[in-house]
Amino acid sequence: MSWTPRPSDVAWARNMVETMKQGGLWAVPMNGAVYRFDKATKTLWLVEGPKDDVFDKNVAAFGKVGYRVAVSDERQLATDGSKVLQGVAAQQAVSSGGIAPSGS
Repeated sequence: MSWTPRPSDVAWARNMVETMKQGGLWAVPMNGAVYRFDKATKTLWLVEGPKDDVFDKNVAAFGKVGYRVAVSDERQLATDGSKVLQGVAAQQAVSSGGIAPSGS
């Protein structure tokens, strides 16, 4: 896939990084993916969902703000039929934009 993020995409990614808390979950309604933010390592971990075009676009956009996007070992928990993370994401997701900060 050859996709270049627009300045507005980069601004959006920067805002997500600034908005999310350490360990926060982000649910992506478009493809059912769930990502976990790790600010300590500047990594956005795919913990549930496909590694598809949306994943590739996240790699490009978040890369512009200094974050890498990677597949987490936790992803196995979500794909083995247990759907553990899907339930957590559903409980924590905020309906506007799918932003799901964890903690209080």
